[in-house]
Formats: sequence, C-alpha cells, structure tokens
Amino acid sequence: MLAPALIIGGVSAVAVATPASASTPAAASASPTEPAVVRILADTNAVRAAAGKPALKRNTALDAVAQKWAAQQYLNGAMSHNPNYSTQIPAGWSAAGENVANGYAYTEVVGAWRNSKPHYANLIGNYTDMGTGFYEANGQRYYSQVFAAYPASAPPVVSPPSSTVAAPAVTLSATSLAAGKKFTVTVSRVNAGATAIATFGGKSYRFTGSKRFVLTAPSRAGMYGLRVTVTSGVNAGKSVLPVVRVGIVLSSVSVTAPAAVHVNARFVVKGSIGVARAGAKVSVYYSKSKTRGFVKLTSTTTAKNGVYVAKPQIRATGSYYIQVIVSGDARFSSVAQITRGPVRVVR
Repeated sequence: MLAPALIIGGVSAVAVATPASASTPAAASASPTEPAVVRILADTNAVRAAAGKPALKRNTALDAVAQKWAAQQYLNGAMSHNPNYSTQIPAGWSAAGENVANGYAYTEVVGAWRNSKPHYANLIGNYTDMGTGFYEANGQRYYSQVFAAYPASAPPVVSPPSSTVAAPAVTLSATSLAAGKKFTVTVSRVNAGATAIATFGGKSYRFTGSKRFVLTAPSRAGMYGLRVTVTSGVNAGKSVLPVVRVGIVLSSVSVTAPAAVHVNARFVVKGSIGVARAGAKVSVYYSKSKTRGFVKLTSTTTAKNGVYVAKPQIRATGSYYIQVIVSGDARFSSVAQITRGPVRVVR
C-alpha cells in the first residue's frame, strides 16, 4: 500500500474553482462504497460544526464525479486531482473545490484533511453540497471529495448514483461438450491493462484486458463452473460463473417409442446416448405428467456407441410420458435425461 498522502486539487491554490458554462455530468465508472461515503460526509460535517459552519448535504451527482475520479486514480497508479471536475458537476454552482487522498482508512482521511491547512479550507468552505469517491483494491485506497455551492432557491438536478460496478461478460461457443473437446471463451468488459483470471477444470489462466481464448473440456464428465474474476481495474473483485456440461450431451440422447401400446404388453424403447460408453445404465420411467411423478419401469445397459434398447410394460391404460435417464458410465458424475410422449396405453 502506498504511504498515506494528500493533494489539494482544483484551479486555484485552495482548490476553489470559478463558475463555468453548463455541461453534462460524467457518468460514474464505479459505485461508492456506502459506509465510507456516509462516514466521510459525517466527519466533514462534524469539522464544519466545530467551525460554526452549516452542514453540507450529500449530492449523488457529485458522488458520481468523485467516484469516477477515485477509480481513475487507482488505474493511473498515482494520486492526482481531477482537472475537469468543475465542468463535470451539475451547472449552476457559484464555487467548487476538490480534495484527494490515498492510503488512509476512510475513518481517518477527514482527520488528515483537517490537519492540512488548504484541505481544511475546503472542509469548512462556503459550500452547500458534497460528493465522495472511495476506491479500494489490492491494498490501495484512493479518495476524491468534491464540493459545490448552489443557490438555495435553485438546487441542482441530482442524478441517481451509479448502481454497481459492472462484472465481466463471458460468452462460450458451447455450454454442453463431449469430454476433451475444445471450446472458445470470449471475455469482455475488462478494461485494457486490467488483469483477470479464468479457472476451469482445476486449472487457472491469467490474462489482461478483454480476451478470447480456447479451453479444453475435462476428460471426466460433470457440471463445471468457468469462473472469471477481474483482479485489477475499476471492476476488480467482480466475477461471473457460467456452467459448462461435460460428458453426455443432452441433445444427442434420443428416444424412440411407439405412439400406442396395449396394457401389460412389453414395447420397445430405443435410442442412442451419444458419447456414453457401452455399459452405461439406461432407466426408463413413465408418468401422466410431463414434468413430475415419474415411476421407474425398467433398466438396461447400452451397447457399442451408446445404443440402447429397453422393453418396459405399463399395467394401466392412459396416456403416459416416457422418460429415459442415463447414468452408470464410470466417466460420468452427471445424469442425462430426455422425455418423450405421450404414449397411449389401451386394452
């Protein structure tokens, strides 16, 4: 962590800017950490009360400008003031100022500003509104504190705060794969220069910025999470976890059964299970509902290339859905199933 430090920012020696023409506030690239924002505002107002000054009110439009700059300082790897803050905050102000800092705990930073004469001048300045930015990652903390004075009769339009820091976006070329098959992963929303790590199948892959790369599905089937976590930049700590099914590809499981059979008569259910080895277990179930209440009829084993033939029988008339569930291959920890129907059972 960098040693605690302070800078007074702005367009004059005491960080008080002169009014400029109206402009649209910049959108925040990251959200403030709420406990820090609340504490810094409270500590600032305590300093003002001790000096006989009225409390500042929180302005979320100023929060957005301050938070964006706190995150930008982290990306820059150095503390500095925002040269454009006075044009990014809502128009209509008569005075504006900025304090920045890094390294301090948020419970200590106002005290540090209090002990610095130019920063203290901002803390007790003739402002009405305040915004706070706090960004912490990898043991580093950066702050931006933005002040503005607005007429009591014409308060500025306050925009809502930014909601959350964006997580990376992950797109897979396939989410259901045969064991050992390669697939493409495309990761976006990672800033240039920011680092990230992808973990899949017990292996880790480090990369920088948005990236496209190729991974190989594990040799053992199952449900695998592909976790992508950003480790630096404005969305550090954000992650996503898409799931990849490895082994039995559900779309390759087929079921063939007659449309009508006689009660108590055995009928043929057959099909293939794609990548399953010979010896995988196939169980046939039936139910009058397509989604629940299935009862097991019979089991069989697969032949070469995953082909199976089962001969169940149903002992009551009605219309039934036939469900096939596949398991029993030593490579598979997952289960594949597919439903067909209805099959009409008559006397």
